[in-house]
Amino acid sequence: MPSLSSSSPSTFTPFQYRLQPWKFLYLTSTVSYTLLFRLPYHSIRCLFPSLRSGWSYTRALMIPLIRVFCETLYATGLEAMIVDPSKRPKDADADKRGWVLIPPLGALEGELAELAARNGLKPEPVGGYWFGVRGEDGLAGQRAGEGEKVVLYLHSGGYVVRPSPPSCPCSCSSKKMGTATDALATSVIQALLSLDWGRVFAPEYHVARSSPSTTANPWPTQL
Repeated sequence: MPSLSSSSPSTFTPFQYRLQPWKFLYLTSTVSYTLLFRLPYHSIRCLFPSLRSGWSYTRALMIPLIRVFCETLYATGLEAMIVDPSKRPKDADADKRGWVLIPPLGALEGELAELAARNGLKPEPVGGYWFGVRGEDGLAGQRAGEGEKVVLYLHSGGYVVRPSPPSCPCSCSSKKMGTATDALATSVIQALLSLDWGRVFAPEYHVARSSPSTTANPWPTQL
């Protein structure tokens, strides 16, 4: 009988179901199993306070669902999470929700310029979202006033998943959440605004991609 110390650790192969028809079969089976078995099981299990570790019913129920979402994402690929930060969102209310386009920076300097030249990169415009107090015209992006505290919030997502939280239909004002990561980042922004911070700006960026996808946006594109 082999000892525990001699057992080999389990391995994880990402994106193993990224190609069709395996992707379709994986998604179909995962969604069906989650709706028919996982969700009913955890819905009943979370009814017992002793099994929730002091968490609320909703939060305790969200954890296994978030785990399924993350496992599915890394099994089928991250393409659905990629957006172009230089293009205006398709949402017609993006401007009202605080989206602005930031023009490209000036010439890069120092180590950053060296890395950019090595990877064939140059400054490009990117979008981002303002949260908090608006200007007198009701629009976001006004100049900071004297003594105003403004937070630059960089939600990385590992720089491989997706940019800042409002890339999907969610905002601090409407509290409509997109993916689990969107809800997490938006909660951080809400917490910042509840403190003595007037506004928060969350910029977007080009996510890095590599094998098995087409290699694109190497470091320091995200900066």
